[in-house]
Amino acid sequence: YTLMSEALFFKKPIYSLPLKNQFEQMLNAHYLEKLGYGLYDLEPSKERIKEFLNNLDKFKNNIKKHNFNGNKEFFKILDKEIKTFKSPKNK
Repeated sequence: YTLMSEALFFKKPIYSLPLKNQFEQMLNAHYLEKLGYGLYDLEPSKERIKEFLNNLDKFKNNIKKHNFNGNKEFFKILDKEIKTFKSPKNK
């Protein structure tokens, strides 16, 4: 998960090879492909690697549509929520 998160933060498409029978890896890889951020395979093939390489621009554009700026967005939302608790109407 960490490697995938870092790749998306840096706007890099991913070709994932999850370990068989590792639920979390399989789930992450499935959604990676479903969201259009890359491809995954249990057994890589020449055709799928070519498909991945031929669609890098598409994957990059899909990644750019989402904001993967890590903690910056989280803390922005958290600060907003904290301010609502500090407001006089909540005292």
